[in-house]
Formats: sequence, C-alpha cells, structure tokens
Amino acid sequence: MLSRLIASIKSKRQTIAPPPAGNYVGLMGGLGNQLFQYAYARYLVANGVAVSALATNLFKHDQYGRKPLVQAISRLPAIDLQREQIAALQIMADEDGVAMGNTLRESGKTGVFCRGYWQAPRYAGAVSVELAADLQAFGADHRPAVTSPCVLHVRRHDYGHHGLLPLQYYRAALEQCGQPEFQVITDEPNFCEYAFSKIPGYSGVVRGNTQEPWDDFFLMSAAPMQIIANSSFSWWTAWLGEASGVTKKIIAPAEWSLLGQPAVCPVSWQRIEMPLQRP
Repeated sequence: MLSRLIASIKSKRQTIAPPPAGNYVGLMGGLGNQLFQYAYARYLVANGVAVSALATNLFKHDQYGRKPLVQAISRLPAIDLQREQIAALQIMADEDGVAMGNTLRESGKTGVFCRGYWQAPRYAGAVSVELAADLQAFGADHRPAVTSPCVLHVRRHDYGHHGLLPLQYYRAALEQCGQPEFQVITDEPNFCEYAFSKIPGYSGVVRGNTQEPWDDFFLMSAAPMQIIANSSFSWWTAWLGEASGVTKKIIAPAEWSLLGQPAVCPVSWQRIEMPLQRP
C-alpha cells in the first residue's frame, strides 16, 4: 500500500511540466494594483525583456477572495503556476521596479518571477497609447451610463491601514470643481448616503462591485470630472479618462498612504492637501 502511494506521488510530480522559458510578472490585489502590474509587464516587454506570461497563482491565498481580472485586456497570456514550477524560478521583488528592469534588460536573464506593485506613472506612461487602446476597446462593451458631470470615489472598506480621506477633502474638491452635480461610487454606500446627501449637487450613490469592478471602472473613466480617493482603482479611472480625452478635471489627494508610500499622481492632476485619517 505504502509503495503504491509513493509511486503515485512520484508520478504526479513527474507530470508537472517546467514553466515555459522566459520571465513572469505576478498579479495580486484588486483591479487597480493589477493594472499597475500589467503596465510594468508591458514596460519590460517594450524595453526588450522577455516576459512569458502574467502569473495568477498568488490569488490562491488572497485574504479578500479577489481574483485575476486584468487578463481581460492583456496582450500577454495568464498562467496559474504550480508550486513546483515557481520553485524553479528566481523570485525578484522590487517595489520601485527600476533596478529590476535594468537588471533583466542588461543581463538577458530568464526564469525570473517578478513580484511587486510598481505604483508609478512612468510605467503606464511608457506604454500609454497601447494600454489606453486596450482599455478603450474592452470598455466599449460596457456602455457606461454617465448621469452626472462629476464622479466621486470613496474607498473605506478594508482600507483603514492606508488612511481614510475626510469629508472635508471631498467638500474642498467639489468647490474646486464649481459645485457640480455629482455621483458617488463607493464600497460603503450607507455611509456615503448619510455623508453626502445634504451637499448641493448630490445625485446618488453607486455601490461598487469589488468582485466584478469593470462596470464601475468605465463609469468613472467616462466622467468629465473625477474626484478620486487614495486608491489605485480610481487612479486608473482618472488615468484612462485623461488619456481618452474625456476627463478634463481630476482632483486627487496629495497624501497617498499612511504607510509611507509616496504620492503617485501625475503633475497634471490637481492635488488637495488634507491629512489622512485612521478609522
């Protein structure tokens, strides 16, 4: 009995093929983070680095039950690497991404698993034309119904560690936009209904869908004015709106995270100085 079990285990191990040659960029987090990771992968390819695929295996242990989403627009294949395949790769982690990109380009290394968030405008900017085209082509099927000239993004659920934007930030942003009619997209609709319903111009709340966020994404990116949170999700809706020529005014927080993460917003976006709050 034991010998048959050992033979079976060995047989299963032998059937796991090695990963295809090349390098891999790991996906993790929500849609906004995945878009930063995809932009970095496209940046590597544009700079002569061989990227075989986007790796989705990190979602097996995601504490929020998130799933890979960016493959819907990706020009790179997505692959769910097995543990044994990952063990055959060299893991590189670099949040800035510059040193890692330089190393891969100059050395011609392959067999590397790249892990990080790479929240920097330069990577999206380096492949902006192709990336915006990919997003626009996919978004054409979603047909967002923009009902207000301004959308306002409020991110609160499971976000306290990064810091929450106070209501005063949104009031100041609306004032800079000329007190327009506005719609709120949020993961906490009850709080936002209470907080914003008495502000002039309020036209309602859309409950954000964290598991299927594409409709919310394209609804926001189609608005002429966007007031974003310190969230990679609304960072990308603002980026796409601006790249598409649809969004003419973007208001963003100057402080991005209580974790010491530097501000990541392009200089063309207006920033409001407002301290982040802990929940």
